[in-house]
Amino acid sequence: MSIVTTDSPLRDTDSPPRISVATVFVIGGALIGYTALSLGVLVAVFLLSSDPLSSARTIVAVFMSLHAAGCLTLVIWLSRRRGIPIRALGVRRPGWKLLHALWEFPLILIVATMAQILFSVLILGQSEPPDNGASRDIAGVGPLVFMVGLLGTAALTPLWEELFFRGVLQGAASQRWGSLIGIIVTAITFAVSHSYLILPPYYLVLGLGLSLLRVFHRDLWGSLAVHMGLNGLVSMVALMA
Repeated sequence: MSIVTTDSPLRDTDSPPRISVATVFVIGGALIGYTALSLGVLVAVFLLSSDPLSSARTIVAVFMSLHAAGCLTLVIWLSRRRGIPIRALGVRRPGWKLLHALWEFPLILIVATMAQILFSVLILGQSEPPDNGASRDIAGVGPLVFMVGLLGTAALTPLWEELFFRGVLQGAASQRWGSLIGIIVTAITFAVSHSYLILPPYYLVLGLGLSLLRVFHRDLWGSLAVHMGLNGLVSMVALMA
């Protein structure tokens, strides 16, 4: 499925079409409903499996990729159904500015990690911060299954999340209340939606950083590159742990 399309006459200098609040709720509601349905199917698969413990990591790895692919399809399809061209979400031809991601990636990683460490030590009283369970779940499996899980966590998931959070949600909020409010609203929603209740500082800082990149780059490529890099790094660390 091609993401970069040429069917829209929208140019970088054109004013993007307004993204309504209704569009945000329609797409967001569809994602929540699809996720709930997917989790129900996942539970059913575990219950019907003859040996759920031995196949748990394989099932989770496949689930993450299928869920991410479904979310990506929903965001693109519903955006077009609501009259929002894909270019209006920030999918434009990338330029040399994308090279800034080479320093943006380590900066956001360091700041987000330090924020989580401080929170873990000062608030939770832990000597080290907890890791990302989703990425840990794909470790310890065969190479093929790991690649399937990595496709979901490091490629498809960042892609649909950037299209929805930085494209649809931040686009709608920024058009109504300005860039600053758009950044704050998107970052908070991004952190809350990940539901890792012991990792709020990490995801809040990550959300702020990615939303700032959306404004700085004026497209999704900068935030997408950093998001993919971070998810891929966490998955690789989990594999080698």
